[in-house]
Amino acid sequence: MRKMVNPEVEKILKNLQEISRLIESLRQNDLIEVYWFDACSFQNIKILTPEIYITRKKTVGYFFEFRDGYLIILSETTNGHYDGTSIHIGCIEKIIVLSHFRETSKKKLKIAYLERTPIKTLTETRKVGS
Repeated sequence: MRKMVNPEVEKILKNLQEISRLIESLRQNDLIEVYWFDACSFQNIKILTPEIYITRKKTVGYFFEFRDGYLIILSETTNGHYDGTSIHIGCIEKIIVLSHFRETSKKKLKIAYLERTPIKTLTETRKVGS
């Protein structure tokens, strides 16, 4: 016999399953937009309304990985150092995939001139399959 579950909890669990399936389909460097709920604190209030206890966030970045229950998104890299956000799966409302990462082949051409002339490296990017 199935135990009765609060309809609100049932809705949250169903959303969590959908989010899980979507995360499993993501590839590293897919560009995503994540809508999520942040923790918030409040004090000295008379009436508790959703505007007080709900903090909605939107984060756009590149999917890096899903680890220990957290969706890890990179937003910027500088000299090998990353800036990003980690969001626990339980806080995610929805994920929108803006674009899938497409692998490219980079053919590097090295052009050397006379002795004492620096070597210049050119990079040519080509699309590899769809």
